[in-house]
Amino acid sequence: AAASTRVFVHLRGDSSPALPKAACGFACAMARPAPMALAFALFFLAGVHAADVAAEAWADDEVDATCASGAHAAECELSLRQLRAQKKDDSAALQISGRLASEKRQDQSAHSDEVHIVFTTDCKPYQQWEAELLFMSAQRVGQRGPITAIISGCSEERKEHIATRIASLGLPAQYTPFFVPKFNDNRSHVINKPRGVHAWFRAAGPQRDVMAVVDPDFVFLRPLTAIIDAAPALGTWSATPPTRVKKGVMVSQRWAMIANSPESDRPWVPSRGWTGLPNVTDAELLTWICSGSYTGKSACSNITEREATLYHSTGPPYIAHKADWDEWLVDAWNDITNRLHQVYDGYFVDMYGWVLAPMHHRTREVVVHNLQFFHHRTYDVDVVKGDPCKDPIDDVLASPELAYFIHYCHNFDSWNKNWFNREARGLNVFEKCNATEDDIHLQHFLSHPVNITEHSDTVNKRQTFYFCIARRMFAAGFVRSCPASPASDRFRQIADGLTL
Repeated sequence: AAASTRVFVHLRGDSSPALPKAACGFACAMARPAPMALAFALFFLAGVHAADVAAEAWADDEVDATCASGAHAAECELSLRQLRAQKKDDSAALQISGRLASEKRQDQSAHSDEVHIVFTTDCKPYQQWEAELLFMSAQRVGQRGPITAIISGCSEERKEHIATRIASLGLPAQYTPFFVPKFNDNRSHVINKPRGVHAWFRAAGPQRDVMAVVDPDFVFLRPLTAIIDAAPALGTWSATPPTRVKKGVMVSQRWAMIANSPESDRPWVPSRGWTGLPNVTDAELLTWICSGSYTGKSACSNITEREATLYHSTGPPYIAHKADWDEWLVDAWNDITNRLHQVYDGYFVDMYGWVLAPMHHRTREVVVHNLQFFHHRTYDVDVVKGDPCKDPIDDVLASPELAYFIHYCHNFDSWNKNWFNREARGLNVFEKCNATEDDIHLQHFLSHPVNITEHSDTVNKRQTFYFCIARRMFAAGFVRSCPASPASDRFRQIADGLTL
């Protein structure tokens, strides 16, 4: 626009017969101190492309002819040449812009099945070794896409320590921490999950179209993507089951969290574990928890046991499209859990808050059985090949039907995550590289090998897989972090070829 103005301000309409009338009209208007000059200028500049006043159409001799006369011939010629050069630059810029747009589309296509995975921890060392083990296991299976540890309640000194520690592990650059304020309180030490995810989402947000929330005590067995590779765990879907997470399609793990009656059409009523409102009926309280009003409308209080079982009795991972997270899910999960938190002291407040959020929103989840494996669920361990305690790990975990994660949340004689770092401060167990086999954090682990004889063959096989993979993963994590530790040889024996 500036170049066009310079050209035509110095022209006279009567001495420029080669120019279109639109140009002359503009030049005459700009040459006079008329009040409408700016309006004419804007009108012309908006239509200059349609008038095809293109500098590149003028050859050098035409420039000479156009600017041969007049007091400002030299300046005119210079301006016209500048205009032609400017249009060539604009054309090149458009070509570059088109190429960049194409590359962006290709990049988006390359990332189309990737998932941005997040999980929450507090700042204690107990959950920091869990976070490190999750990161290491993700790297082992080649998990693509970002993974964010949302860490709450850290001092500035502690933030620096954790960030430095994670950076030192040689992890992919997209595996990162994100620090948020303290959210846990005396009523719950898991309320930081919906609150932390909400704070991170509104401050930073996912870098992929699909986002999954997992627990810190997960280890990867195979990469997680946006593809749904299992049929719904119970019942039938009303149409062909979806094969990919997209807007309106949420996926979670089957978990008998709130109901286990797939054939019952009785009204679903949650267990009354809530306190503090004795004069409120269950239905009124549930309506308030879900909608924020005792007299509000909510699908939470109008659902059958069958629907609750088939579409809402779920646990992590929680996987949904970022549009759903943004439009309603991240706020609903946070708000509902915060209200539930006022009247419920139980350990599973975050999970109850989750199942109520899509229920209130009348959104059915695709409930599948193969997202996570833990010892007592009815996961088909027949897909596991070989001995999980000693066979090569790549052979044991080779099946494409394998669960994506082991959730090592349950504690037994052979495995107990509470053996490590239950104290509130200090180094996490993977940082204690001077520890010997007599260290209190390692004694239980090293002195309790897997020995399961009291259960049926199916349960025995399931628990053996659970314990041995959890133990081998932990041992491999310790060896990676402390390869020269006095205890590292024992841990290498337990890892038995598994490296992280």
